[in-house]
Amino acid sequence: MGELLDRQFQREILKTLADAYPSSLAVGNIFAGHGNNVLVNVCYLHEHDLVEARFIEALDGNVHLGNAKITARGLDFLQDDGGLSAVLGVVTIKIHEDTIKAILIKEVEKAKADPSVKAKLIDQIKALPGEAVKVLTVEAVKSALAKTPNVIAWITKALIS
Repeated sequence: MGELLDRQFQREILKTLADAYPSSLAVGNIFAGHGNNVLVNVCYLHEHDLVEARFIEALDGNVHLGNAKITARGLDFLQDDGGLSAVLGVVTIKIHEDTIKAILIKEVEKAKADPSVKAKLIDQIKALPGEAVKVLTVEAVKSALAKTPNVIAWITKALIS
C-alpha cells in the first residue's frame, strides 16, 4: 500500500481540484491513466479532510471513486503560509496566575538569601496583580531560553521525549 501513496501525485490532485474550486470533479476520469493509485490517494486525502470525495462500494466489494472537491483545509494546505488555518488555529495556553506565583515562591524559598529578604519578596509576589504576573512570566521564559546553552538541542529533546 505504501508504494501507492505518492506525495507528488497527491499535490497534483489537490492543485487540479483547487483550480476547479468550488466545483467538484470526476478525478477518476481526469487521472484515469493512474489506475487504482487515484482511488488510494484520493481516499487518503479524504481521510485527512483535504478533499471531500464520494466512494461507491459495489456489490462485489470493489470501491469506485465518484466526484471529489477540495476542502478549505486542502486549499490552506496548498498555501505557503498555511492559509486561514494558520490564523484560526492559534493555540492559547492559560496558566492560572496562582500557579505562576506558587512556582516563583518555591524558587525564592530554595534560593540562598537572607530569610527576611526572601519573606519580603514572597509577600510582594503574593500581592502581584494578574498583569504583572503575565509580564513576569514572559520575562522569565525569555531569560530561561537566553540562558539555555543549546536551545535547538533542548527544544528537540523536549519534543521527542
